[in-house]
Amino acid sequence: MVIYLLGQTLGGALAGFILQSAYGSKSFTVGGCNIDLQLVPVADALLLEFIFCLLLLFLSFGVGLDPRQGQIYGAALSPFLVGMSLGVISWGSAFTRSGYSGACLNPARCFGVYVATSFPSYHWVHWVGPIVASVGHGIVYFVAPPWDHRST
Repeated sequence: MVIYLLGQTLGGALAGFILQSAYGSKSFTVGGCNIDLQLVPVADALLLEFIFCLLLLFLSFGVGLDPRQGQIYGAALSPFLVGMSLGVISWGSAFTRSGYSGACLNPARCFGVYVATSFPSYHWVHWVGPIVASVGHGIVYFVAPPWDHRST
């Protein structure tokens, strides 16, 4: 897990430098990594990031990754449904609030941009939001697993 996270973060940094050289300037933006602090307070950005990451996890696990759905959709359609969930969340989050360019959903993506340009004061939002959402999703699935149909 640590090697995966390290590899993804280093890959994001490399991609950030490639984007910088492609754009030819030190300043460029990527959707999902921009927050206008004049319009969106950091606490609101953190809440939005948390909500969209949690929504993506629930949609992905509920629609595409739930073993019970394999009987309905089949194994070939599950990755497509997870990708559709990601696309809908990414597209929908971009229009939620003026000054918020959409959910990051992957901290390594914004980390790469920030390494190549500069780290804003809110860069931690893109790490804390998805981590807290993942922990929250894990707790919900541990406490009330959707495949457990025991009657109480």
